[in-house]
Parts: sequence; C-alpha cells; structure tokens
Amino acid sequence: YYKKKKNVNVTVALLLLLGVIVHVTMLILTFTLPIETAIRTIKNVGLPIITIYPLATLIIGKILSDQEISTRSTEALSKSENLFRYVWEHSKDGMRLTDKDGIIIKVNDAFCRFVGKERNELEGKSLTVIYHESESQVILNQYLINYLNLKITPYFEREFKLWNDKSCWFAVSANY
Repeated sequence: YYKKKKNVNVTVALLLLLGVIVHVTMLILTFTLPIETAIRTIKNVGLPIITIYPLATLIIGKILSDQEISTRSTEALSKSENLFRYVWEHSKDGMRLTDKDGIIIKVNDAFCRFVGKERNELEGKSLTVIYHESESQVILNQYLINYLNLKITPYFEREFKLWNDKSCWFAVSANY
C-alpha cells in the first residue's frame, strides 16, 4: 500500500528500518505484560527479536519487492508485445521477418496479399517461394551474402517477378 500510494522505491535500507522499528516496538510492548513475565520474555527472545527478525523482514521484503518488479516488467512486456502484434497485423504495409538462412519466420496479411500466397505457404519456408524460379536463387544468394557481410540497403525500390509470373514494384525497407 505504501509503495503504490506514494510511488516510493523500496530499498534495502527502508526494509531494514521497517524491520527494526516493528521489532523494537514489539519488545517495548512486552512491558505491557506483568513485569516478571516481561523481563523473562526479553531475556529469552530479546536478542533474536532485535537481530534476526529485522534481517528476516529485510529478506522477505526484498523477495516481495523483486516479485513486484518482475510482475510489472512482465505486464509491460505483454503490453508492448500486444501493441507490436496489433501494428504488425493491421498494417497496410506488407511485412516479412526472415532469419539468417532466408527462412521466413513471420509475415503479415498485407504481405500475403502482395505476393498472392497464404500465410501457411510462406512461414517456415525459404524466401525463394515468393519469387519466380528464374530470380529466386539469385535473390537468395544475394540475401545470404548481404546477411553474412552485414551489408544492407535500408531502402530501395525494385521490380520483382513473383512466383505466379506477375511482376510487381516493391518499396523495400530492411534492417537487422
């Protein structure tokens, strides 16, 4: 509650201070017992209450704090992934992800429409399935050389002959 209300960063010092205050208060409250009982209680458990209990509070608090940070990070990542997925799937621009070997990892619907193939005909396949057989091997070889040499043209326009004999002009943006 304190952290969420005040947006305070829970530090080791804050947790240790909390542990000491709580357990010193606990020792003071033992004097509300009959005096003989209070003295006997402080003799028996006073040292562990002042030393071990605050450290246990620190450890438990740190575990809970780390879990909260992990939960917030996971929520932020999920939100970011959902936003990326939405942009990817609703983009009017055709988008394709390929790996180092020229295997298509992911395509969006716009890309499928541009090349005239279904998603399942593209994902997991070589990028050569998009191009006409007369161009496909040259394009793949150039892709592999560019990838190996980390040489990329960030933007270009070019006419490609597709697998279905259609020729189309594409504006290509590329990056690693």
